[in-house]
Amino acid sequence: MRRAVALLLALSAPALADPPPAPTANPPETLLHGRVFERGSITAIPGAEITASTGVTVVADDTGRFELRLPPGDVALALRAHDHEVLHLVEHVAAGRELTVEYRLLPTAHTRGRYMTTVRGDARHQGDRFILRDEELHKLPGTLGDPFRVVGMMPGVAQPVALLPLYTVRGDSPGTSGFLLDGMRVPELFHLLVGGGVVHPRLIDQVEFYPGAYDASFGHYSGGIVDAETRKARDGVHAEIELKPLEVQALAEARLPGDVRIVVAGNYGNVSPLIGLFAPGAAVDFWDYQLRLDWRGLTVEAIGAYDNLAMAPCTGVTSDCDPTQAPGENFRVMFHRLQIRERYRNGGFDFEAAIVGGVDQMSILGGEGVQKLGLSARLNLRYHQDWFTLAAGADGEISEFEGQSFSKQDANSAPDELGDLGGARKGLVGGAFLQGTADLFSHHLAITVGARVDVYCAVTGNNDFCGADPTAADRQVTLIGIDPRATLRWKLMDGLFVNAGTGLYQQPPSFPVPLPGIDTYALQLGPQRAWQSAVGVEADLPSGFSIRVTGFYQKLQNTNDFNTDIFS
Repeated sequence: MRRAVALLLALSAPALADPPPAPTANPPETLLHGRVFERGSITAIPGAEITASTGVTVVADDTGRFELRLPPGDVALALRAHDHEVLHLVEHVAAGRELTVEYRLLPTAHTRGRYMTTVRGDARHQGDRFILRDEELHKLPGTLGDPFRVVGMMPGVAQPVALLPLYTVRGDSPGTSGFLLDGMRVPELFHLLVGGGVVHPRLIDQVEFYPGAYDASFGHYSGGIVDAETRKARDGVHAEIELKPLEVQALAEARLPGDVRIVVAGNYGNVSPLIGLFAPGAAVDFWDYQLRLDWRGLTVEAIGAYDNLAMAPCTGVTSDCDPTQAPGENFRVMFHRLQIRERYRNGGFDFEAAIVGGVDQMSILGGEGVQKLGLSARLNLRYHQDWFTLAAGADGEISEFEGQSFSKQDANSAPDELGDLGGARKGLVGGAFLQGTADLFSHHLAITVGARVDVYCAVTGNNDFCGADPTAADRQVTLIGIDPRATLRWKLMDGLFVNAGTGLYQQPPSFPVPLPGIDTYALQLGPQRAWQSAVGVEADLPSGFSIRVTGFYQKLQNTNDFNTDIFS
């Protein structure tokens, strides 16, 4: 009995087991370094929220960077940012290792469309327009990564000469279209003979194309407008170089102490080996450069571009056709610009003032050519309230033109063979505009009405500038243009808009092809005029698509027609 009781007690008593293992330390966490960008872009997204399945949330800084500590294993992440779709993903985290990642968020459907037509409430310019930004400028098929070549793909644009960046907009002459870069007038945005744009592609921040019926803030042109903006340097230090078979591009940028930002870029190409296969004795080279420095609202920038076509006498044997050794002829174009611009914004008040100095040169194959020295300034003011915007501005340029012989081999070249194109003269261009925009019926109807006045004067001979009494041997011609303009945007319902515009657009006589150094000449021919009107309907469709139909009417007067015989 005693043995049975002892056995029962033994069975009912807690079994003696091995002691529990000693607690181990938690596995080390992993530090996740990351940065958030917009998909298809190098644009960082500041303020993006990153939430882990562990319950921890961090916010990206002004450069899109963040740090997050995670336990080992599979961790789910959710990334959120304003105007971007939520990104869900799972990261496999290894214990004790640092991980560096980049995440890219897709813009929401209503912000994905890169083609925009008319106004936002704070738009700088009103009218029928297309806007392209960011990396979309470099990824459109047919542009070869060049943001400016997108102009040739826009509705109403034709390219009369294959492979040359010459465009007619809604039937107008290429010489009536205007090119603006950061607000300053430039003679061209493309290398004339070969190559792409005259600005490094990665430096272009936005391109706006106005085919017509735009507001009074644009002047001096009767055709379309290409308005391009460069960007300031990004945070940190960056450098890149791209090598192509016959071309090299480079860019470097940095943010310096004191929030000074500087970016330098350039391009050089020599396609002579390729051209020589088809045209022995021909040599083609080109280059461009850009420098931009930003500090607070102040911007200083310098740009320049050069194209040269050299033709040497050729006997038919390639070895005898070296344009660098044999006397020949050159077709050369070149321009340089230096701009100092100050911008200021306070509440609803915007201010911009700029001064620009430049030199242009152009020579034809005979060696004769023209050089232009110019100094211009502009001032733009804008005041915006909830339902009304008032804008005003003025600009002016003084210039001096001189015929020259750029040929070193042909001493008989005479600059005056170009006639009025290469004749010595001084020019004065001035303009001013005033316009108002009213947003009515809870911002469903926006109406812009304005007008501008432009004055053009050219004087030949010994007079200093326009206004002096001309002598018998001198000649002074003055043109005045008064251009009324109006635009309208009507929101019929969500996603459905009507756009309309009309106005008079005038400019002085122009060469059929835009070239450096050729303007403010032959004013006695009278102004070129275009009465432009356009009406369009724009509708937003599902899945981020949109459709737009536009009809336009243009009446051209005294316009220099483009003739391809000039290239024969």
